[in-house]
Amino acid sequence: MSDASLFAALEVLKQRVAPNNQLEVMHGGYVWTAGFEWYKSATESDASELENELGLVLPKDYRAFLLMCDGAVLYKDLRYGQWGFHLYSSLELPVKNHEWKQSLRGKWSDNLIAFAENQGESNVLVFDTNRPTSDGLGYAVVEANPYDPPQDWTCASRSFHEWLEHLITAQGDKYWEWH
Repeated sequence: MSDASLFAALEVLKQRVAPNNQLEVMHGGYVWTAGFEWYKSATESDASELENELGLVLPKDYRAFLLMCDGAVLYKDLRYGQWGFHLYSSLELPVKNHEWKQSLRGKWSDNLIAFAENQGESNVLVFDTNRPTSDGLGYAVVEANPYDPPQDWTCASRSFHEWLEHLITAQGDKYWEWH
């Protein structure tokens, strides 16, 4: 599977929000304006340095994302700022992983890689490197929070590219909480 096909939904979203990087979305009957920011692409060297600094191999799909867009802000609530997802850049990722390791203390394990935070919440999205995908492209995406034990953290998706595609389809709603 090519990188382009992995992120086709992201490319459509970028075109759809242009030129002002905004989009009207609806969650549960409430219509609001979401904002988006796209960071410049990382280089292969940036990605390799990041892996060395973390001491972990990044998921292939997430690495491909960084080479397309080295971080982003997706579905930010422009009115109140209490919603959205901040996907870390290659420069932010080591710092944020250290912060989350401290914040989650006894709940953090070395197989986790924090890659995004839910704005307006105390939760973080992590890759669980102990749960690789069958195709070898990625790791399970888990929503970690400081209030629950790790065994109760919600698995949001089997992989980063799948998480991102479903997030776009759900217009930025936390689809993994739907019942």
